[in-house]
Amino acid sequence: MILTALTIVVIAIAVDHFYTELKDKLEVQDCRNSIIAHSTIASITKRDLFSDVKCPTRNIKIDLKAKEDPKRVIAEDMRRCYYEWLKGDGQFFKGDGIICHVCSVYEFKQKNEHMQGLLGFIANENIVIDRNTYPLDTRKMRYIEYFQPFYSLSGRDESGDRQIPPEYDTLDTSKRYASIFVYISDKQWIDKFLEEKRGVAASTGFAFGLGGIAAVGVGAIKTGSTFLAIPGYGWVIGGTIIAAGGGIVLVTALSPNDPIYFSGIEFREYTTDTIAGLKCQRIETNQLSHSKP
Repeated sequence: MILTALTIVVIAIAVDHFYTELKDKLEVQDCRNSIIAHSTIASITKRDLFSDVKCPTRNIKIDLKAKEDPKRVIAEDMRRCYYEWLKGDGQFFKGDGIICHVCSVYEFKQKNEHMQGLLGFIANENIVIDRNTYPLDTRKMRYIEYFQPFYSLSGRDESGDRQIPPEYDTLDTSKRYASIFVYISDKQWIDKFLEEKRGVAASTGFAFGLGGIAAVGVGAIKTGSTFLAIPGYGWVIGGTIIAAGGGIVLVTALSPNDPIYFSGIEFREYTTDTIAGLKCQRIETNQLSHSKP
């Protein structure tokens, strides 16, 4: 009798795990397919707007005491967001401006504590190879390389891991954070967005992505970057790191020569002020679980 009960429990756990993985896979594909459809519409028609993408915002509870590293949980979820948005490779809307999509909102189970090392984790650790959920991701690479798909890190310094000072890589678990996909079209809007990011991180604390990292020099994540100086700002060829306002900005999918668009993923505190600071012309809806900051 006891053996039978244990067998039923084991089978139930296995079935639940199977359906959870299947659900995640279908959600990722459904979201990605809707984005592909909208990208196609935007590139071949004169429509300025298109219908909502099928990518509900995910509300994720982070448990510092869980078996899985919470930094891995966040990094993989950011990877999911970027995978769904085709790693930034596409024209996602007509016209000029800034479009944003809140992929996930993170809230910590434990309050009044600190989690250190997320940025260092992203700089040094590899993505998980999951051919079921991410069939197009077949190559082992660090997260920072994954978020810069048009830039090869083959020439990077392999002498050691990138060390980020802990005072610039610490999250306050009493606050909520979010992963946000940002797409900017037209050089004028790109310039405006980047100029507003200069020094912003110093006042907002921790910010990964287009927003910069407070007071961390570009050497903190050394990638052998090639810089092309342009008056008023430093553009980077191919999509990599730019020095800006005492911090760094990770730029992804930046079209070479005269920039037409670029896109990237932000990780930042989730408040009304920090979201407003992105200057989004619109935030894609159909985010059924989305809670306002």
